[in-house]
Order: sequence, then structure tokens, then C-alpha cells
Amino acid sequence: MAPFSTKRIRQICSNVGVSLRAGLDLRTSWATEAQRLSGRNKDRMMAIVVLMTEGWSLSDGIEEVASGLFPPLMKEMVQVGEHTGKLAEVFEQLANHYDHKLQLKRIILNGIAWPLFELAFAIAVITALIGIFGMIQGVGLDDKPVSILGLRGGRGVAIFLSYVALALAPIVFLLIGFRQAWFPIEPIMGILSRVPLLGKAIRTMALSRICWTLAMAHNAGIDAIRTLTMALKSGQNPIYQRAGRRAEEELKQHHSFLEAFQAAGVFPHDLLAAVETGELAGQLSETMMAFSQHCLDRARQQFKTLAFVLGIVVFLLVAAMIITFIFVLFKRLYLDPINDALQGF
Repeated sequence: MAPFSTKRIRQICSNVGVSLRAGLDLRTSWATEAQRLSGRNKDRMMAIVVLMTEGWSLSDGIEEVASGLFPPLMKEMVQVGEHTGKLAEVFEQLANHYDHKLQLKRIILNGIAWPLFELAFAIAVITALIGIFGMIQGVGLDDKPVSILGLRGGRGVAIFLSYVALALAPIVFLLIGFRQAWFPIEPIMGILSRVPLLGKAIRTMALSRICWTLAMAHNAGIDAIRTLTMALKSGQNPIYQRAGRRAEEELKQHHSFLEAFQAAGVFPHDLLAAVETGELAGQLSETMMAFSQHCLDRARQQFKTLAFVLGIVVFLLVAAMIITFIFVLFKRLYLDPINDALQGF
């Protein structure tokens, strides 16, 4: 089954949290959210309500009939909320967490929007030139047809757009696959994290998610090892997840979070300083929440820089192609006829 979108998850968590805070029981709150859905998703949500009526917990009901609809972090946090009696607080924190993820998504989309527009414009220009060249009859003495890479007219346009579609198809497939949870996103993030400029922004976003989840889990009273595991998993980046195993070993030896992060060897110094400050002041959750926002702001700036650089690169490529086509057209329509005419004398 396809999972709920992040926007839908945030809405469910927010509404349930508000309802529980207002004094409504969990079963009524969940049933209200189920009524807002349709189709099989509504049936699965209502099945959870039926199980709760029979005495099941919410976390067990989700795992039984709708595990694929909800992300692992939400399922773990709901279980923690049931054990600690803080379900309302947990749902409110989850709503903030997924709102945070939506902010990161908007940062990415805003960062790549302009380069994508320029790329689409370049494709449109090339397509138009191929079509226009098909309307121009050769004017040289040998009546050579004008083309772009051998493409001209309607047939050339169809071939060019086929090449574009073949190039874009794998990217579209990957995006749909990630959205539908067909395959894990972590390996791709690991590869992209090593790309210059882009990798730095991706790692900063991962740190923002890690700090946000750590703050939320720590504030909910979850034990240190599980808190760290949840935080590293939420980062969705294998660089930090692999290093996290060393950090977990430190926590098993009853060391502090600072010592655990230091043992991992991959976290930046400013994060280590924030963890140290938070532990010394007894305000680790508050410090991590603030550092998460700091990373979010920094990621936004990094993506703006990346978008600026990509915009320049795409602009130069488009300009180079247009200038090249102008010179090709000038040569085929003006210089070649002159050269052919001179060779006739």
C-alpha cells in the first residue's frame, strides 16, 4: 500500500493532538480523521478504530492493519506516547516534525525551480529551432537542408523529444518510486551527499532532521540508545547511520551524547558544541531544537547558492547552444552558398 504523504501525516497528527489536548478520547479523534479520508485508506483507518474498541492499543492497531500507511518514526513515537501517557504531546511534536519536513521540501523545490525552468526553456528553444529548420528550404547550390544534429521538421522534433523523454524517464521513475516507497531513499542520499555543493546541503538537511528528532524523542522521555537510533534513522543518510553504530556503542557504555557523537567521527564541530552546551545546561532538547532550526536556515542558504550556480550553468549552456545554432544557420544559409559560388569560378 502507498504511504500517506507527509502533508497528510502532518494534518492527522496535528488534528489528533489538538483533539486529545481538548479532552476527546483517542478512538473518537482517530475516527474523525478516518471520516476525512476515502476508499481503502478510510477502511483501514476505521479498522484501527474497531480494534481500539476491542481493546487494542493504537500502535498495535496501526501495525496490524495499516503499517504501510505511516512512517516508522510516527509508529515508534505513538508507542512511546502510549507507554508514557503523553499521546497528546507526542502527536503535537510529530505534527511539528512533519511540518519541519515540509519546510525542507519547500527549500529544495524553491532551490531547483529556476534551473529547471531554464532547462525547460532550453528544450523548448531547441524543439522550436528543429521545427523551424524543417520549414526552411536549402538555399545553397547543392540545396543542402538546414538541421540541428541532423534533425529537422516534424520528424526531427519527434526524435528529439523522444531522446529528452528517455533521459528524463529514469529520474521520474526514481521520484515516483521514492514517493510510493518502492525502494529505500538512503542509498541515493549517500551518493548525492558526496556531490560538490549539493552534498553539503543534503548533509545539512540530514543534520536538521537528526537534531529535531533527537530533541523530540529526548523530550518524550525515551531512553538514550533508542533516541539516538530514531534520530539517525530520521536523517535518511547512510553517512550518519553507519557512523551511528559507533555512537550507540558509546551510549551502551553509559557515556554521554557528546562522547557518542564524538566517537562517530562524522558530525561537525558546531553540532558537538551544541550537544555539549545542552548537556551541561540540562536543556538538551531545547538546544537540539534550536540547532535544528539553525541547520534549516543554513540549508536554505546553501540551496539558494546551489540554485544560483546551477542557474548560471544552465544559462551558459542555453546561451552556448543558441549562439552555436545562430552560427550554424549563418554558415549554412550565407557562407556555404558564397563558398560554393566562388568554387564555381
